[in-house]
Amino acid sequence: MELNTLNNNIFMCFLTQYQHELNKNSIWHVLYDFTIKQPIAALW
Repeated sequence: MELNTLNNNIFMCFLTQYQHELNKNSIWHVLYDFTIKQPIAALW
């Protein structure tokens, strides 16, 4: 349980950092949205 919590914390920390990077480079966020998120959503 504690290990799982630790993993979640690391994951959340990574996500936060990732979001921060995306915010600095919003064009990449748009590209990611169109090239990765949309097609995957369409597949499902």
